[in-house]
Amino acid sequence: MKGKRIKEIFSENGILSRSLPGFEYRPQQQALAESVWSCLDSGEGDILLAEAPTGIGKTHALLVPSIYWSLENEKKVLFLTSGIPLQEQIALRDLPELCRCLGVEGLPFGLIKGKGNYLCRLRGKEIGERELLSLMEPDIAGDLFVWMESTVTGDFSEIAIPPSHPVISAVAAGTDMCRGSACPFRDSCFLKKVLQQAQEWKIIVGNYHLFFSYSAATGRGFPVPFDAVICDEAHRLTEAARMAAAIRSSADDWSRMMDYGRTRVIPRLEWLPENERDDGAAASDRVRREAERLFASWKREIRQGEVFSDENTPPGDPEELLERTQEMLRIVGLPPESGEKDTQLKETSATLLQWRDGVSEIVRSLQWCAKVGRFPEWAYWWDGKALLSAPTECCGFIRNWLFPRPLDALVAVSATIAIGDDFSFWERETGLHSTESMVLDSPFRLGEQMSVWVVDMGLAVTDEGYDSQAGAVVEKLCDENGGRTLVLLSSIRLMKAVAVKLRSAARPYAVLVQGDLPRNELLRRFREDISSVLVGSVSFREGIDVPGEGLTQVIIDRIPFPYPGDPLLVTRRALEGKAIFKEVILPWAKLLLKQAAGRLIRTGSDRGKVVILDGRVLSRGDWRITDALPKVPYKKLEVREERNKEADVRKQEGEDRR
Repeated sequence: MKGKRIKEIFSENGILSRSLPGFEYRPQQQALAESVWSCLDSGEGDILLAEAPTGIGKTHALLVPSIYWSLENEKKVLFLTSGIPLQEQIALRDLPELCRCLGVEGLPFGLIKGKGNYLCRLRGKEIGERELLSLMEPDIAGDLFVWMESTVTGDFSEIAIPPSHPVISAVAAGTDMCRGSACPFRDSCFLKKVLQQAQEWKIIVGNYHLFFSYSAATGRGFPVPFDAVICDEAHRLTEAARMAAAIRSSADDWSRMMDYGRTRVIPRLEWLPENERDDGAAASDRVRREAERLFASWKREIRQGEVFSDENTPPGDPEELLERTQEMLRIVGLPPESGEKDTQLKETSATLLQWRDGVSEIVRSLQWCAKVGRFPEWAYWWDGKALLSAPTECCGFIRNWLFPRPLDALVAVSATIAIGDDFSFWERETGLHSTESMVLDSPFRLGEQMSVWVVDMGLAVTDEGYDSQAGAVVEKLCDENGGRTLVLLSSIRLMKAVAVKLRSAARPYAVLVQGDLPRNELLRRFREDISSVLVGSVSFREGIDVPGEGLTQVIIDRIPFPYPGDPLLVTRRALEGKAIFKEVILPWAKLLLKQAAGRLIRTGSDRGKVVILDGRVLSRGDWRITDALPKVPYKKLEVREERNKEADVRKQEGEDRR
């Protein structure tokens, strides 16, 4: 019966149509909502995969069934997204608005952010005013002190300090040095408060990084129970899981841990004689210097991006560093037993044990990365500053973390999750195999609203003169379009070359380039100046939503095959052999191309074209690249060298494909 009601809610004359401002009936949204309800209602652990293109209204189609199902069954839904902005939109706008429209009262819900988004009261108290002033301007430091004393949530979004500012990491909550039950602020801990509140929520809103970080770090799973999972933006799932599972070892990790021990832990060990405390501090300083020496030698001797294998491990031996670390821990020792009433001794003991655990963790990370013991199931490489290791495949991690126990249902939705009607690549990468899948049509008339132009450059990316020719083609296309273009380029080198070309002469449009300004400021200017051109790298494939006249052309320089020297790709090639191109590289490139092309049409009134500077889109029919692109008119063009040596784009007559 509820399935019928879900259909009615999303109908042309339903509750949402009557009471939700701006609601438009979309049959695709209705179909998705019905399928989500059926998956949840089955209660049999079903997995629904759905590709929902832009404009369908997938967030509401996911939330409405979740609201009713959680209330009717007294169960919890974990709603995961890829980032905090969407989290906040769902918890602060969408859920309250939908509950009002549906007449639902008393539904407990909320959002949980990562630890680093909340103030640690202890760190805030421990950091001195002089230390704080060294990190920021005096006026802002004063505002921060006032906020730390008055905040109710401890959420850094309440203050106007960028998340990347060093003061945030200095006073943020985290696993490092957390004193747990021994913390004097344990009863007013902001993070603990959020997790306690979340135990009562019916809908818990989080993001992948938060979820997988908890799962990877604790080994006990997510700290809030759930009965069903909704995965929005599910194409980001594998990347987030890999980041959470990755292991890193750097000189900075060692310096931070040793400095903390020398200044905040060892001097407070009053049960030790003063000379032993001095010896412990000196030992920690020797450990820090040895770590700096070891990593400096690796920086000199190892090429950035070099991949290690069981036959090619990092040069040198970290044994000296490990021996000095053990000597330091021997000198510092373990805390004595304390009585229940000796509060100060208990707190100091807890701090020492937490620090020792932190030291043990950086030791384990160094040993794991330096020994290269699980190649090729794990990748190992040097990034220029640190040793890194990450799982080559994440499917096992993902399934174990999402299914710590049997679930009622899992729903995974994205605008770019299938190739044609085929979900097999995503299923293989995540280990989540569907019991039902659906590919929804776009609500827009894409065949009328857009076209795809494929330009045969006549040069390979590695050929001399490619950057210059690409710059000339982009220049011509932008000029003919009057700006209003997003340019997505596969390398920073090419991005800079194209930017120089576009800025080499006065234009009737502004040229905005990634790196010149913070991302949010660039996007703001691009939206507000409707004739502007934004030049960016592949990281701008997502998160850009510019409807209307401000974006009528998207230029993509090539099929986005990954860099051949990428450490994960190199390692996976060793694991899978030649099959990797067909089974991994090609499907992944298709989905990335689909994401980039999806920047163009955001509303029913948008018009424009996607230009791909790679003739292989059409010439390599065996790759079936167009399977991942909209079924719209195609035009094939080629670059010809004119007498003035400037590249000219000419359309070949008779090329109009769908």
